[in-house]
This record gives sequence, structure tokens and C-alpha cells, in this order.
Amino acid sequence: MKQQQKQVGVTVFYSYASADGQWRDRLAAHLSQLKRDGLIQELHDQQILAGSDRVGAIDQAIRSAQIILLLISADFLASDAQYHGEMQQALECHERGETRVIPILVHPCAWQHSPFAHLQCLPHNAKPISTWDNSDEAFVTIAEELRRIITQQQLPIPSLSPQNRQLRMRLLKQMREILIDGLLKQSLHQDARIELYLQDRPDVLASPWRLLVQELDQEPQALPDGTTIVQVYDKAEGELLILGEPGAGKTTLLLELTATLIERAEKDERLRIPIVFHLSSWAKKRQPLHAWLVEELRTTYQVPRKIGQSWVDADRVLPLLDGLDEVAEDARTACVQAINTYYQLRLEELGSNSYRLAFAHTIFTRSTSLADLSLGPFQDCSETSQLVPIVVCCRSEEYTALSTRILLQHAVSIRPLTASQINTYLEQAGEEVKALRQALDEDTELQSLACQPLMLNIFTLAYQGAQPSEVSTGETREKTQHTLFAKYVGRMLTRREQSKRWQPEQMIHSLSFLAKQMQQHKQTVFAVENLQPGWLPRGWRILYRLCVWLVFWPILGLGGMVLSGWFFGLLFGPTFGQLGRIFGQIFSRDVQVSSVRVLARPWKEARSELLGELLPNLLVGLCTSK
Repeated sequence: MKQQQKQVGVTVFYSYASADGQWRDRLAAHLSQLKRDGLIQELHDQQILAGSDRVGAIDQAIRSAQIILLLISADFLASDAQYHGEMQQALECHERGETRVIPILVHPCAWQHSPFAHLQCLPHNAKPISTWDNSDEAFVTIAEELRRIITQQQLPIPSLSPQNRQLRMRLLKQMREILIDGLLKQSLHQDARIELYLQDRPDVLASPWRLLVQELDQEPQALPDGTTIVQVYDKAEGELLILGEPGAGKTTLLLELTATLIERAEKDERLRIPIVFHLSSWAKKRQPLHAWLVEELRTTYQVPRKIGQSWVDADRVLPLLDGLDEVAEDARTACVQAINTYYQLRLEELGSNSYRLAFAHTIFTRSTSLADLSLGPFQDCSETSQLVPIVVCCRSEEYTALSTRILLQHAVSIRPLTASQINTYLEQAGEEVKALRQALDEDTELQSLACQPLMLNIFTLAYQGAQPSEVSTGETREKTQHTLFAKYVGRMLTRREQSKRWQPEQMIHSLSFLAKQMQQHKQTVFAVENLQPGWLPRGWRILYRLCVWLVFWPILGLGGMVLSGWFFGLLFGPTFGQLGRIFGQIFSRDVQVSSVRVLARPWKEARSELLGELLPNLLVGLCTSK
């Protein structure tokens, strides 16, 4: 990924009058080191091939450039092609935030009243290059300033193509429908919202200054009550580790943050796309994180691989990584190392020297500690930030047991519910949980179990409407949990209309089988499209393949008869080619059934696949025709 980024670089377009061609050549020579370092790639009119549409090529170059250099002189201002054409289009792109226009003063001229006069020009002293005693000195200052701009990422993200824009909006819509409307709003926490309290956790992060500043206060520091996860994320500028006990509400906080980030991304296409990734599947192949992100975009969100790769390479994806603790234990440390490697590569690509100095200042002065977080409005996280936006969620116990720590710069953990929070929640639930409130007041062991939001919700649902004698008290923690879960399962099975076809024992058996298979295949989110024939016991797998054979055999037989004519071979050949492919996959050892839902499918990809199916089957049809 790093090498690919260096090969691409930032696109720079030169706009200049033909009389100033020699000055453009000299500027390009002074920028050659930036080109060698992979920081820039150049576009100018001399690269347009003979016979090409010159105006169209320049328009396309201006739209795709991240930096446009206007070489200002009297000839430039006098040229209609530059003044009314290239310059006007460049300024329009600049106003829309799609590019950055930088005027370069070449010769003295009356530029102060021009449309670009409000922009900071180079050299900074506004002294035209041709008037310097040594013009090379002027070019050096320009080259250094451009290097600073590029390495500090003070650039807008180029505008999206129509296809990418459509795919981006569909993905955001899909995220909202599945994760926010379908999961967050339907979660247990929505019955009566529990406000979670957070604390700053500098002690759980990997800091290169830790050995040098042992006296630094690294104890957890409670954040002001009412501080939201969005406020914490903005204060952390997108770099955040979220810790908590089982059932503390980590995923709920992550989804609440996701909802806000989706809303921001829908309003501004320059912002990164917030996407929730479940880390449990990382252990299957243990790929570099950027490669795994591309694969997950394809398999989970049906983003074509080529587009997903371009998004990840261009840093258009904001990874929200849930469930580090759900990664297989023997792969968990390697997963953290993969996250850290991805993070470090991104920092190097951003040219983060100035960031590291700023962070060092923060470490030694504590001037921007999250403990100083106020409840006032926060500035939105900007795409020009020098940090690497990435969020990771993990259980506290599993994370602290790791030998390798996350390199992100901020971490928070969820504080256990207080007795006051528990009482407030139960009061909202009303008289139906009166017996539970009384039992919690009397049994401290029972109260300790209810200090996590998930357990408190399970308590409420299990003992809703119960009599005091039905609430188990005075038992050991293990027995209390066993009784609680048994009551909760029984309540959930009878909450809706009882199924006439399935008995509770059968449903529990089936659910247990699914849970076991999900655990074995390292899946934490159940989806019908993720069900695979390989989950079946050996005998059932054989029966499954036999049934598929009985279904496909008549179809393939019919296909053979149809292919006896060349016309029908041409017409139906691709269809039976696909059936043959599916049939072969079903009887292979590593069969995988994939979802057919897609967000977009490039025509080039569909066209090549169609030709690949059509031509061979056409030949078969011609050979077998009478």
C-alpha cells in the first residue's frame, strides 16, 4: 500500500501562458525531487497527444488535479484561454473544495484586482520570481512550501466520479438501514435508554514516551457526566480505542457514533465513509489490514473489489473496527500488530512529522487531555486532519491481557453503572419490575451482576411482572446467572405468539447449533446469506449434494438438447455455462454460497464475463448443430 501511494502521488496541474513555457520548465525542474519522492505527478498541456481533444483533456486534468498552479504574468492575464478558460474553471473547483489553487507570481503584473487575488500566492513575499537577484532561490522556497502542503495533507479530496458517488450513497444508505435502523434502534437498550459514563484511559495505549516520562499521571480519569461518544471522538480527532466489560455497551456506543458519522458523510462527500468492520473474520486469512478491509467491503457490503481497493488506497474509508476480543485468542496479538502497521503506514503517507511534535507537546504538557473535555460544542473532524481516523472496540480484560498495545492516541472505557443509574432505569420501567428493584436493594451480589447495561436489560425482561418470590436471591453468582438466563430464554420464547410447528426444546437446539457453528467459523453477526453447506454434519452434506444433483440434472439434460441447434446455443449457452459453473462449485470441497445482492456492477466487468461465456458456448453450439 505504501509503495502504491508513492507511485501515484498528488496530481499537480500547471496553467500558464505559452510565453512562460520556460518558467514552467524551470519550476518543474525544482519540483523534480517531489516527483522522485512519489509526492506529486504532473499534468500540463505538453502531455496531450497529437490528435486528442485539447480542451477536453485540459478540462479533465483540472477536474482531477488536487493542486493547480497558476503561473501569473501579463501574458497569462491577457490570454483568453488561460483567464476565461483554465483559471475560471480552476477557481470554481477551488470554491467547491475539490482542488487547491495556488498562484505563482512569475512576472510583475496587475494581479491584485484579479479573481484569484484573495488567495495566498507564492513566493510568500509576493515578489515575482523574475525580479529576484537569484531566481533559483525563489523556486526553492516554492518547492519547500509545496512539500509542506502535500506532506501535511492540507489538500481537498478530489471529487468523486458519478459511479463512485452513486455507490458511496448506496453504501451509506445500506449502513443506515442495517446497522442503525435495523440494529441500533431495535436493540435492547432502546426500551429505556441508559446514559453511559466514560473515563479517559491513557494507561492502555502504546506510547513511545512512556519510558521517558514515568512520572506522568496515567491513571484513568473520569470524563464529565453526559459526555457523549461523539464528543470524545471529535476531541480525539478520530483516533479512538473503546474499552468496556462484557455487556457494557461498547457496540451500542460504536453504532451511535456511526449514525452521526453517516449523517456527516451524507452531507459532505469529501468526508471518509464510516464503515463498521467485525474483526472476528480477520483470523481466517490474517491478511494485512488494508487487504482485509478490501475483502470485507466485497464480501460484507458487496463493493466491487476494484472500487474498494481504490477507496482504501485513497484513504476514503473510515474503519470502525468492532470486536477485537472476538478474534481467535491465538491471533489477537497479530491482529493488533496488523492494525498498528496499517496505522503507521497511514501516518507515513500523511507525512506526520509535525503531528508527532504536536503530540509530544501534548504528552508533556497535558494541555489537551480528554479529562479536560468540556460539554460545549466541538468542531467537526476535518478531512485535513493530520491524524488517522480509526476506531477499535474491545473488552477490557481481553485487551489488557495482550502483550502488544494499540498505537492510537486516545482511549476511553465505559464505567460500570452506578446504583443511581440502575434505580433511574428501573423507575422508568414502572411497577412491573417492583419485585426486581426490591431484590436488587437486598442482594449485593445480584446488584453487582446488574451493573452492566446488557445484564440490567436481561434482568428487566426476565423478571417483568414477577412476584418477589420468583426473583432468585441469596444464591452464588454462577447459579444466579444460570437461573437468570433460563428465565430470560423462556420469556423470549413466549414473548411472541407460540409457534405451532416448533417446540421450545427444538428451537433451543437449533439456536444452539447455529451459535456453535458461528463460533467455529469466527462469525459474530448472524445473517442468512452467511449460512454455508459446510456447516452441515457430514451425512446432511451428502444429502444436500444429492438433492442439488436431482434438481440440476433435468436442467442440464434440457440444456444439452437445446444446444443441438446453433441459434439456441447462442441464445442459451451463457445460461447453461453459469449452471455448469454453479454445479461444479456445489460438488467442490470448498463450496461457498455468496449473496447475490450488489450495490453496483461495472459494465466492463459484466461485458468481459458475458463474452467469456458467450464465445465458448457459441463454438459448442456451432460444432453440435446439424
